[in-house]
Amino acid sequence: MSEVCYDNVDPIVLYDIFYESGTRLIGHYVSKAREAIDRNDEEGKNHWLEEINKVDSERSSVMAGDRQSQIAHMHKWNELCNV
Repeated sequence: MSEVCYDNVDPIVLYDIFYESGTRLIGHYVSKAREAIDRNDEEGKNHWLEEINKVDSERSSVMAGDRQSQIAHMHKWNELCNV
């Protein structure tokens, strides 16, 4: 997958893309948690719920004007979704 250049993206739009990248990863983790629930795997379910909380916490810690951090998180989260 090629890298997207965010140099000319409006800060408000960039933040929205950043936020939804986190939402996409959380959705991926919710799916994994549900799979664990279907297998009666309490430990697996708890693992994915912890991962969801980590992403949500990370996302909340990034300031709206911090382009570099937003972009770094988007790249990281997109890779995690594609694993």
